[in-house]
Amino acid sequence: MLRRSSTLWAGTGTTRINTLVNRTGTALFFFKNSQWTRTGARAGATGINTLVNTSIAPAYRPAEALTPSRLLRIYAQLSKARLSTLVVLTAMSGVALSPLPASIPILLSTALGTALCSASANTLNQLQEMPLDAQMARTRNRPLVRRAITPLHATAFAIATGIAGPAVLLAMVNPTTAVLGAANIALYAGAYTPMKRRSIASTWAGAVVGGIPPVMGWTACGGVLLPDPAHPAHLFLPNLPVDLAAIDNPLAPFALFMFLYSWQFPHFNSLSYIVRGSYAAAGYPMLSVISPPKNALVSLRHALLLVPITSVLFPISGLTT
Repeated sequence: MLRRSSTLWAGTGTTRINTLVNRTGTALFFFKNSQWTRTGARAGATGINTLVNTSIAPAYRPAEALTPSRLLRIYAQLSKARLSTLVVLTAMSGVALSPLPASIPILLSTALGTALCSASANTLNQLQEMPLDAQMARTRNRPLVRRAITPLHATAFAIATGIAGPAVLLAMVNPTTAVLGAANIALYAGAYTPMKRRSIASTWAGAVVGGIPPVMGWTACGGVLLPDPAHPAHLFLPNLPVDLAAIDNPLAPFALFMFLYSWQFPHFNSLSYIVRGSYAAAGYPMLSVISPPKNALVSLRHALLLVPITSVLFPISGLTT
């Protein structure tokens, strides 16, 4: 039987700690929470004498009251307010680039509905990733991880915003935009988020989610998504007269989608490479963790693809005419 006595001396107000190691040489000192209290130290059930200064780590800290201002801050954190703002701006880019008329109420309703859809999707994302967020330094301060709000409360917020967002788009904009908003919530929370823990393909699913908001802006102005006899795909070639009857061109929302879709890869892959250590620690199978060279190659491929998208697809779709 191996016996070892280790003596640890701390500063003023602390006491001597005696640790007895068992037959296998594994210390039981850290195995039970009771070892860190005076009561547990005196019990002697494990053969360990431990006296610590309990003032170092208080056993209980009451939660802060959910005041209205604090609750608004928590809602903003659940919504990932800065990310949601960028999503709204990309939706507004679709409105700005559309040659079709748009009123101020349509513009504001599209912005509000898109923001609510984004808030719902981001909250559902955090609800699913709470155990993994606790393992990464950049996410461990999120509201659900630090227990600033209960999962039930967060779920209610996600449901409320998830219903309100498409409802605003349906009532104030049009059904197509409402369907796109609801579909983006489902894709982000139901496909992208679960895929992050299983496959590198989650990045491609996330790129689809990122490409939809500008298409929502296009449809908010009444633009069509698919070609039909009344709105065939039209090529706006240089040095030819502009056919104003063809300005509602199905190629335009496709160009907007492809631009945001391809942009996601150099944007996200570079960021994921910087924090690849955190992703690896949390068990995320990101391409930046599994194969950094392939991660860089995918970024380069889509960065190069942006050149024909912006210099060829945008002009012939009529977006820059």
